[in-house]
Amino acid sequence: MTRVYLVTAGQTNWDTEERIQGNLSVPLNAHGVVQMARLAAEKSDVAVQAIFSGQSQDTVQTADILAKAWGGKVRRTEALNEVDLGFWQGLPQADVAKRFGAVYKRWLRAPLSVEPPDGETLDAAYRRVATEMRRICQRHRDGSVGVVCGPLAAALVKCYLKDLDIAESLSLCGAPGRCEIIDCR
Repeated sequence: MTRVYLVTAGQTNWDTEERIQGNLSVPLNAHGVVQMARLAAEKSDVAVQAIFSGQSQDTVQTADILAKAWGGKVRRTEALNEVDLGFWQGLPQADVAKRFGAVYKRWLRAPLSVEPPDGETLDAAYRRVATEMRRICQRHRDGSVGVVCGPLAAALVKCYLKDLDIAESLSLCGAPGRCEIIDCR
């Protein structure tokens, strides 16, 4: 069994502005840095073999902060990048709801039925994330690892680890800086 410390990347300015980040690279804001330092201190007894993260600035910064406290080498992987939300990325949620009305409403209600314009489907993102998590759990059997992702990618990791329906992934998105401990099956 592999113990996974699943962490949603710390807060960015886009979180406070309610912008859709998707897989764009945005740095942590000052609160996000403090938030991650606090999480690392609260869980100072954690020791991991490695910390896997997506490649965006917020996930890399989060992983680097945690690695100083938890040990383990940070390994960046494209497979754990946030879901590509195409044309919606960088826009405030309210603007997306206005400009992409029917499609965005359908996305919120039934995300598996929608591919964000010029983005990736949840099915494709889940296959990418699940393949990587399977590899991580096999490689670190009987150990502990950190996994740092954006909120939707973290929800997909959670779906894989807990064998949940990916249609529920939007409702599983955690707040920035959240840590959940899940044992890999």
